[in-house]
Amino acid sequence: ADPRLRRRVEEQRRAPVVLLIGARLARLEGVRVADFTWVWAGPFASRLLADFGAEVIKVERPDARAQALARAQAFGRAGVAPGANALNRNKRSLTVDWKDPRGMAVVRDLIASSDIVIENFSAGTMERVGLGYEQLRALREDIIFVSLSGFGHTGPWSRFVSYGPTLQALAGLIDLTGYPDRPGVGVGEAYPDVHGGLNGALAAMFALAHRERTGEGQFIDVAQLQTTSATLGGALLEYAVNGRVRTREGNALPEPLAAPHGVYPCGGDDRWCAIAVTTEHEWRAFRHALGDPAWAYEPAFATMAERFTHREALDAHIATWTRERAPHEAMVALQAAGVPAGAVQDTRDLVDDDPQLAHRGFWSHPAAAADDEAAPRFEGIPATLSRSPGRIERAAPMPGADNEYVLGTVLGRSPEQIAEYGADGVI
Repeated sequence: ADPRLRRRVEEQRRAPVVLLIGARLARLEGVRVADFTWVWAGPFASRLLADFGAEVIKVERPDARAQALARAQAFGRAGVAPGANALNRNKRSLTVDWKDPRGMAVVRDLIASSDIVIENFSAGTMERVGLGYEQLRALREDIIFVSLSGFGHTGPWSRFVSYGPTLQALAGLIDLTGYPDRPGVGVGEAYPDVHGGLNGALAAMFALAHRERTGEGQFIDVAQLQTTSATLGGALLEYAVNGRVRTREGNALPEPLAAPHGVYPCGGDDRWCAIAVTTEHEWRAFRHALGDPAWAYEPAFATMAERFTHREALDAHIATWTRERAPHEAMVALQAAGVPAGAVQDTRDLVDDDPQLAHRGFWSHPAAAADDEAAPRFEGIPATLSRSPGRIERAAPMPGADNEYVLGTVLGRSPEQIAEYGADGVI
């Protein structure tokens, strides 16, 4: 490595990059992340770190720029495609050809100057190219290496490849989702990627706190099969304790814990409202919100147990009331009475009409020019921290947009070297 880079790395190792305040980590300014992720799970994890101040440098192939332009044009607009913008905001981009020895030297120098390396290739991929955890420790002994894969780095399935729907199936999610008389269905999005990304970012924070106390880095092995299975909660516990395999129940509960409990048709095309009544107090409030209809006082609905037993008849009565109202009208009327209810919102509702998300400033335009009213909106930062808030400071970069910054400012390459790399296709 360049002697200037070696000195810079030594200075970084001596300087505290994370400020501990009690048991809390401050914003992540000064933390550098070498980001070797792709698709969803990994980019989501590194984006969470970038949102809270880490300098995340996304490592991409030299041909990534042409691919990014093609994806953006498919959406009918210039710049970065919406999906890439949502996952890669606040990051920097370095394009480099690993197969060229000069490119691999750049990658290794970037890792040596970073606090965290994160990747989500299949288990073993980084080792095969010479960038496994033990190999990286030779570059920086206290490196934190976050690896997100479908099945983890150990076990009989560790070399299997994975994708969102297959993980939903293996983790038990599909078997629990749907109606009892129909096959199981997926949940519409690749939630194993979300769970994997969240756990990867959280584990990286734990590792930073551990390193601040001990000076030790560590390897973080995130298996999305485990992070998704861990969300099944009561269904897993029910089998572990009682030996009962929970089956698909649709919108019903397996035990009389709430009645009514379901999703009810409302006015409009395919519009619905979810309602759950869990106590006798809520049932009386629900009955009053519906205008105290005579059927609600029948013996069949006198107690929770009776309402659960006769839930089909109960649901039919409620649907008569909800069909006469728009979903948000039904929700507001029931919520005003203290009854848990929520309109079933589609993505249009969430983006254009949800007053709660709008009030909290959830939607952002990180790529929008001031005069571009048609620019797409992106989800903001879900958690609001009073002392160290996340920020959306810039849009996702085009691949290679930060080559000169990374190579020159971070890694100490000369302008002549950078020009040579560009001419030879190394970057």
